[in-house]
Amino acid sequence: MTNSFLASGKTSNNELVTKTYMMLALSLIPTILGAVVGMKLNWGSEVMSGTMGLVAFFGLFAATIVMIFAMRKAGDTPMGVSILMLFTFVMGLFLSASIERTLKLANGSVLVIVAAAGTMTMLFAMSILNKFLNRDLSWMGKGLFIALIALVVMTVIGLFFPSKLM
Repeated sequence: MTNSFLASGKTSNNELVTKTYMMLALSLIPTILGAVVGMKLNWGSEVMSGTMGLVAFFGLFAATIVMIFAMRKAGDTPMGVSILMLFTFVMGLFLSASIERTLKLANGSVLVIVAAAGTMTMLFAMSILNKFLNRDLSWMGKGLFIALIALVVMTVIGLFFPSKLM
């Protein structure tokens, strides 16, 4: 299965990365909408609580898995993009519970703004780096993935053994 803009053989690495960043930016719109809808529905406190919350969580988790496989099958088609937008909307729903809890903290709005600004800054920096570096950075992927796994493991350990270092 090949994507249509890759199949032509005329797409450079810079064009591919540019299109990737464009799709990422576009997919943030339904994510934000999903988070807003989730907060309006009190997703975190009402829908995701009790037995019904467990059913909703596993139902949405299963739907997420199905959407991932459907996106992979659809590829770079209008259907694939539509499934991606639906997927990011559902991820926004999941995210709304965390945003709600964070906003209830004393400095919660600052935390949310710093997280959004950090994400935007990183995205902007990576696009600038891609634009001007003209070098393949795929060699960094393995090390960054290992760092991500280490971060996730340390986070889980920190949940069970809280310390200031974690």
